[in-house]
Amino acid sequence: MYKNMTQPAVSQHMRKLKNVRLVKERRNGQWVFYSLDGSVYPFFQQVLETLPDMKNEIEELKASGRKVVCD
Repeated sequence: MYKNMTQPAVSQHMRKLKNVRLVKERRNGQWVFYSLDGSVYPFFQQVLETLPDMKNEIEELKASGRKVVCD
C-alpha cells in the first residue's frame, strides 16, 4: 500500500499512534516492535463490525477471472 514510504515517515506515524494510545511499543536493542493496545480492542472490533462483508463480491471477481488484491 505505501511502498514508497521512508523509514522516518513510518516512525513518525507510529509515534503518533503511540501518543494517542492506539499502539504500544516494545524495544529490543535497535528494534522497536509495535502492537495494538489491548485496551482499545473493543473500539477496533466495533469499527470492523460496521464494515460491509465483501466475501461475495470477492468470490464473483475471482470467478470472472479477475485478480483480487487487498493492500
